[in-house]
Amino acid sequence: MTKIAVINCGSKKKDYACAAREMYEGGSLFKKMREYAEKAYDKYYIISGHYGLLEPTQIIEPYKDVVFFVQKIFRERAKKEGRILKAVSKEDQKVWGGNVFNAINWNQFSQVDFLINIYYWEPLEPHFRFDTKKFQHHKFERRLGPNLKKINEKLEEINK
Repeated sequence: MTKIAVINCGSKKKDYACAAREMYEGGSLFKKMREYAEKAYDKYYIISGHYGLLEPTQIIEPYKDVVFFVQKIFRERAKKEGRILKAVSKEDQKVWGGNVFNAINWNQFSQVDFLINIYYWEPLEPHFRFDTKKFQHHKFERRLGPNLKKINEKLEEINK
């Protein structure tokens, strides 16, 4: 059986079609999360409010909007950067959660670690709570600094 990670996408995107693992690498947290997932897990997926569950090598088109679960601080930052935010209704979030759950056969994995923010976890949690040992959400802070520190510490442990 396989141990996998599901990581957040990033808000900084390339402006050309490319593999999902490349699309979001402009963000420092995404790069660190990807590095950690590649070293610590057998396989990983990227979660996107726009696309849902992505294989790292899946070719995707760029998109300008940040689409999911966005706090005020991120709305303001995006506005300054000229990005458009798309509000996603609670009903659409529920549908998205179901689509992610149905995207693959989760039974093929022995452990699934969701290294994602609470905004993505909330619509996913109802689909994965039936087995909290197998499906674990590793909570991340709402700020970049503590998250970078946490992932850097995990990388240091692996690199020892």
